[in-house]
Amino acid sequence: MLNLITYFKEFSPKTKIIGVEPTGASSMYQSVINKQVVTLDNIDKFVDGTSVARVGDITFNIAKDKVDDYIQVDEGAVCSTILDMYVL
Repeated sequence: MLNLITYFKEFSPKTKIIGVEPTGASSMYQSVINKQVVTLDNIDKFVDGTSVARVGDITFNIAKDKVDDYIQVDEGAVCSTILDMYVL
């Protein structure tokens, strides 16, 4: 993922990179706001593939300069979308 971000920033500098995290586990967003890696006391583990209390130092150091914005998605919206996908 980080190699892809670096590639886009070099070869397509007008492309905006948007980070997406579950609201209940927004460790990257909170770290970027605080300008340092933070550890969240509690996280919602529903979106288990992205729910981490602390992002890695290397990941943070790359993402803080390369990601243009962050979106937080409510876990309920993730759940509803998964259910909608089952219907299709």
